[in-house]
Amino acid sequence: MVDRIDSHTLTCYCHTLSTWRKLNEAVDKEGLLIETKMGRVVHPASREASKLLTILRRYQEDLGMSAYSRTRMLLDAPKPKRKQGDLFKGPKPIKNVT
Repeated sequence: MVDRIDSHTLTCYCHTLSTWRKLNEAVDKEGLLIETKMGRVVHPASREASKLLTILRRYQEDLGMSAYSRTRMLLDAPKPKRKQGDLFKGPKPIKNVT
């Protein structure tokens, strides 16, 4: 779940995702390789999209959006306090108050 404190991170994630999509659209439209004076080179938008993908993955981890970060959150969750053997005892009896 995303808290208010994460709103800035979420905003940055959304902006980065939007930019990443636009860069990929440019590569889809113009091709992975483009002609320059130096010959055929990898489209600059492809290189930038690759860099942004790394940043997006970091945001996803920060926001708990990756499988790894969700697993880590479960491992960090406080464990219920039980005495050894409580698991097999069943529910505690209800005391009658008269």
